[in-house]
Amino acid sequence: MTEKYYQLGTHTAEQWCEIHHELMSEEGGGAIPSRCVTCVDDKPHSPTRGIFLLSDEEAEALKADSRIAWINIDYSSYPETYKPNPEDLQASNLKNSVYKS
Repeated sequence: MTEKYYQLGTHTAEQWCEIHHELMSEEGGGAIPSRCVTCVDDKPHSPTRGIFLLSDEEAEALKADSRIAWINIDYSSYPETYKPNPEDLQASNLKNSVYKS
């Protein structure tokens, strides 16, 4: 089973706590894998999303869980494969900027 980094989000903070707990246990059931899934980033600044190591099949199954608002491959983990859409608004650090009044 090949695992990839997937970022997922829930509708509410309560749902996030439930999903996080279920994924981190070996209970499984329904769309939840019956193994302990690794959470690589629980995004402490965001109460409804995190990054997990999942197989493509597990991620696809999780889409059926009504608590999941979205689940996508974590593009930032694969910069050599997934390039930002040039039409999307992108934030970047300013380098060597000079302020003139």
